[in-house]
Amino acid sequence: MFGMNYGKKGGAGKAAAGPGMGYSAGKGKGGAAAWGGAEEWDDGSAAWGAAPAKGAWGPPAGKGAAGAAKGPAKGAASGPGMNYQKGGAWGAPAYPQMAAAAAKGVAKGAKGGRSKTGEMAMNGETNWKPAGNGMLYQAISEAVSAMGHLETEWDAEKLDKKLRDYFNKAGKNMEWFGTLKQLIGKYADNAIGSIYAGLGDREWLYSGEVDFLLILDAGIKDYFPGYMLKSVAQTEFEQLVLTNYERAFDECRFSPILSEKVPEIVSGPKIKKKVWNSINEGRKDAWNEGHEDLEAFTRSWINHTAKHLSTASGGSPDGTLPSDQMSALFLSLFEAGALPAALMQNAEAPVGIVEEAVVLAYGDHTEGEWHPDSEPAAKKLKGVFADWGPANYGGKGERVFATREAVAAKKAEAEA
Repeated sequence: MFGMNYGKKGGAGKAAAGPGMGYSAGKGKGGAAAWGGAEEWDDGSAAWGAAPAKGAWGPPAGKGAAGAAKGPAKGAASGPGMNYQKGGAWGAPAYPQMAAAAAKGVAKGAKGGRSKTGEMAMNGETNWKPAGNGMLYQAISEAVSAMGHLETEWDAEKLDKKLRDYFNKAGKNMEWFGTLKQLIGKYADNAIGSIYAGLGDREWLYSGEVDFLLILDAGIKDYFPGYMLKSVAQTEFEQLVLTNYERAFDECRFSPILSEKVPEIVSGPKIKKKVWNSINEGRKDAWNEGHEDLEAFTRSWINHTAKHLSTASGGSPDGTLPSDQMSALFLSLFEAGALPAALMQNAEAPVGIVEEAVVLAYGDHTEGEWHPDSEPAAKKLKGVFADWGPANYGGKGERVFATREAVAAKKAEAEA
């Protein structure tokens, strides 16, 4: 806390606590030690206890000093070419496909002193002030100017306002815990998710004619605390932003495809949910493995899907969705464009490996022995009933279950 003056300039014992927190050495007007034994409440009772030894907590803050000491510290630069460290370690954003679009400008260091925007230092190193300063709005304005001819429903002013809302809301309520990679991923998910929620029906969003990469870059610089970007190299930072930008966009593009295709193969709300979640999570797992080969990605996606479905189905993925139906669903997804766009460049969907990959994945993630042509395995009980079978009661239970199956078959036939 810089320049905090808890006692203003006041009378006996009212101490100032500025830089250095001079709790003991600083003196009030009446000669009492700062934050020491002479401090009194309105009723005359002593407050805070005895003063610490002289010199504790650092150099004195002076007589009720309110302002922070003027130091030589230099603040972060603003604008394109953020200079987080002395010497200009960072230049203009250098994403390979965006180098030509980067705004011109030389980074300028801000003057030192007390921040007006909530800067906080801890141990002299942790700077909570955002690294950027107004970069987001500039990036949005430039993007809107470039894409205005594509957007036919909103005018430039409304589009600019909406994009500001999307990227501002993405940074609100974020908690700065975790790695830089995790936090950039969260901000990207929030921002791109809002874009798809508000503009998901626009054709230009899927055509690749508009790129929001530099807006995401600027939003992170304007919202993330400066200390988080102080020690990262520009190339490393930009790779994190680019990777998460592509991932977030790809996931948002894929989600409606999955929601459209699952009901074409799967019936029943609970089964649909299990299958939807398993395929979605499996795809994320495969993406995070960083595959550069389309076939490797496909096999990984199918394998992770079977693993998640097995977990949700008591060790029997075939009990929720038979392998042939899973194969048909994946083929339908591929036809609809569900594979990552980055991997599909100059490549064709590996449809020929789907059936084999599903059979192998189901075999790997089924508890006990599984045969593709066998009946679905019975659901296993858990906990204290792990070794039990279905309720039987001398054959009565078996007849009840048979009746249920017959009723379910008739219902399915009627709904068909």
